[in-house]
Amino acid sequence: MDCLSDIDAALGMYNAAGTSITPAELNEACKTVTGSSVSSHLVDVLFTIFDENNDGELSRKEFVHVLKSRNSCGLQKS
Repeated sequence: MDCLSDIDAALGMYNAAGTSITPAELNEACKTVTGSSVSSHLVDVLFTIFDENNDGELSRKEFVHVLKSRNSCGLQKS
């Protein structure tokens, strides 16, 4: 995943501010990046995958850990 360091840096800014990513913030980020809103179902799926402690927020550690695990398992391709 070529952009993993960019994602890590962006989440690091949230971490430095002492905050995590909420479902609404994730949806807004997706909209900003893709130009389209994502369904609430997709946001729920992403939180199911990445929110390891089920606190309703994504931390840098949770998100990047799963992405790095995916990357190291040879799943770099779409």
